Amino acid sequence: MKRILIIGCSGAGKTTLALALGQRLQLPVHHLDQLWWQPGWVHDTRDNFDQKLAELLHTDSWVIDGDYSRTIRERLRYADTVIWLDYQRLCCLGRVLRRTISLYGRSRSDMPVGCPERFDWAFLRYVWNYNRDARPKLAAAVAEFTGKIVVMRNPSQTAAWLRDMAAASE
Repeated sequence: MKRILIIGCSGAGKTTLALALGQRLQLPVHHLDQLWWQPGWVHDTRDNFDQKLAELLHTDSWVIDGDYSRTIRERLRYADTVIWLDYQRLCCLGRVLRRTISLYGRSRSDMPVGCPERFDWAFLRYVWNYNRDARPKLAAAVAEFTGKIVVMRNPSQTAAWLRDMAAASE
C-alpha cells in the first residue's frame, strides 16, 4: 500500500484514518478539502483544484482522504488501495454534529485556516442523503477498480482493522 484513497461520507472518520495510516506506513497524507477550500469557505476553481490534484497523484506515495466524486475515477487510476468507510447515515450525521459542536468557530486540521466549523443545513442534508445520492456513483466507480479494496461498515470494524494492521507489523 503506497497510494491509498480513503473515501466515504462526511463524518465517517476519513481524516482520522488517513492520519493513522500515514503515520503507521510513513506516507504523506493529503486532504482534498485543503485543495478545494480557500479561507472564508470559498472554493478554488476546478482548474486549480484539478492541477493540484494531478501533481499530487503523480507523486510516488500518498494517503488521500476525501470523496469529491467528480475526480474519483482519476484518483482511482493512480491508487493501489481504496479504503471505503461505508457507514450508516446516523453514524455519520451524529459524528458531523458532534464535530461541529466541539469545534464550532475553529478550523479543523484537515481544513484550511479561515474555514471554521459552522452549522450548515445544506451540508447536513448532504450527509443525511449521502447513501441515497452520492454512494451509488461512488460504488459504480469503485466497482471498476482493480486494486485492493477494503470496506469498513462501522467504526468498530475500522478500529479492529487498524489494530490488526499494527499487530501484523510488529
